[in-house]
Amino acid sequence: YQLREDLTISSSLNIPSGNDITIDLNGHTLNTTAANWGVLVHGTCAIVDSAETGTIESGKHAFGIFSGGKLSINGGTTNASGTAIVNYTGAELIISNVFSSSSSVLQNQGTVTIQGAELYSNVAAGIFNLNGSVTVSASTIYGADNGILNGLAEEYGSNPSIIISNSTVSSSTS
Repeated sequence: YQLREDLTISSSLNIPSGNDITIDLNGHTLNTTAANWGVLVHGTCAIVDSAETGTIESGKHAFGIFSGGKLSINGGTTNASGTAIVNYTGAELIISNVFSSSSSVLQNQGTVTIQGAELYSNVAAGIFNLNGSVTVSASTIYGADNGILNGLAEEYGSNPSIIISNSTVSSSTS
């Protein structure tokens, strides 16, 4: 699906299990600020921006990726009023774009690859890796409190892992 003009939706966009959907922002804005969740991914979804100036404006959460879901974000800028991305156990996420959030940009329990991205949180951690696996390369991660928080094994019962290469991770407290 290619946006031909700015689009505002009042409820979450749901990508069902078994579906494979590509959304091209095409330089336009997808506004989901009226919804608590912008895009719920149970199937496979790719977000691209062929015009390189597209934006996703979301309410509390821009994306929720659930067990078995796969989301690839390659283009555009995403702004969220809460945690921009919540990646649940058994979900897969690939990020190559710009995110800003007034909470953590990414809360992860699944598998995440971040390459050539910019993640900015003006309140909390850029990445909060609860118990998943995160690989970061050629990216900038900023969190007002912490660039990255890795793990709460006592609460989530796992050993989270983060691999970082050729990237900048910073916070206002570092």
